[in-house]
Amino acid sequence: MRHTMSPNLLRASFFVALALVGCASGATSRPTSASTSAGDEATEPTEPPVPDALAASAHAANDEARAWMIEAAAQPITATCTLAPVYFAWAYAWDEDAGEHRPSLESTLGPEARAVIDWDARCMAARGATSVELEGNVWSLGSDEYAMALGERLARTVREALVAAGVPAEGVETRSLGATAATGTDALGWTRDVRVDLR
Repeated sequence: MRHTMSPNLLRASFFVALALVGCASGATSRPTSASTSAGDEATEPTEPPVPDALAASAHAANDEARAWMIEAAAQPITATCTLAPVYFAWAYAWDEDAGEHRPSLESTLGPEARAVIDWDARCMAARGATSVELEGNVWSLGSDEYAMALGERLARTVREALVAAGVPAEGVETRSLGATAATGTDALGWTRDVRVDLR
């Protein structure tokens, strides 16, 4: 037996199908929240690369500091040896607030800094010294509060390494001088400023 569809039912089915196709095409043409956020992330401005000249100046200054520490750690250990300062590496990083690349300090110790600290520990032993004061110095790039806190952090970093090298913890004091002794106005000057002196 053959079934036929009435004209009214046929028209109704056609409009339902048309509406469903319209909904489906509308759904695929509108971006989802996931695709919108992905697109937004793709168009967000990225951190600009450090210009070659700035990167080169920081690299050269850090190389100088490493050379100073290598030379200090190569000195003979005697009863009159002089404790050597510890320098810290730095690099340029993008400062969003300032809208420019600014020097950014690395408060971790590199191999040359650790070698100097080991040398200082042996120098103290040769001199019969049981106490030392570590003075944290930093550059004058930032507020006084920033400089004092950073100087203390550097001094404490050296203290931990000095104690690990065998200096009694109770004899190692730290203090921050902040940027009070800072004189640097360029890459090499900033490198000289950022150090821990042993007194």
